[in-house]
Amino acid sequence: MINTNNNLFIQRNIISKRTRMNVIGSELIQLNRFKKCSKTFVLKNDYNFIDFNQFFDNSFEMIVCKLKKMTQQTSIKFNLYLDCVYVHIVLTQEHRDISFKTENVLAYTNSNFENLLKKMFDKINKEESNFVTKGGGWSLYSIRGCA
Repeated sequence: MINTNNNLFIQRNIISKRTRMNVIGSELIQLNRFKKCSKTFVLKNDYNFIDFNQFFDNSFEMIVCKLKKMTQQTSIKFNLYLDCVYVHIVLTQEHRDISFKTENVLAYTNSNFENLLKKMFDKINKEESNFVTKGGGWSLYSIRGCA
């Protein structure tokens, strides 16, 4: 982890995903990828929300502010990636990491980030609902974070 100008950076190819999720605080943390040409921001679920809507509501303003700041200089392409743990409650009590991801969206300075994020959150909620109904006994155990 590198701390420069009050921004925390983690080199993505040095630390595993599980380790990153364990060290990240309650703010958006920047991960540099592809020789710093691509950036990933990770937000850990520090409040241990078990409900997607609570997690999204808690992080909504922080994500909107970051997107607005990033589009002041240039347009950006972004998506959301929600990392969760599910437990198989029927037979095995097996735990499995499951992720839900949105499509890439191109955003500009004048984009309506609130609407974009709400659509993305709705897509993740729908994808999760489909997984639970078709998954054969899987139940949400924890939300690790959002990237």
